[in-house]
Amino acid sequence: MGIESRIRSREEILQRNMEHLERAGVSGTLAIERVLARLLGEIERLKGRLRRIRQDLRFARVEVDLNSPSRRPPDQMPTSFPWLGEVDMYGLLEETAEVVK
Repeated sequence: MGIESRIRSREEILQRNMEHLERAGVSGTLAIERVLARLLGEIERLKGRLRRIRQDLRFARVEVDLNSPSRRPPDQMPTSFPWLGEVDMYGLLEETAEVVK
């Protein structure tokens, strides 16, 4: 269950408990108020966690570093895709590196 759905479910439970609060007696009111306090604490923690995740997501980045120990592929490389031997991957990588610079 995602954080947003957990928040919604806690808020629904909170709303139902608040509706019972109007009809509860003294001892029931105290019990419901304890549940409400716990639910409010959970909701605030979940909302804080969601804010932190969204903030972290804004600054997330992915780095890809392609390195090869040798500059030339082996002469014979077994493959299920014959066309793969015709692709100049090293030339493509060098062109890409020049564009990125």
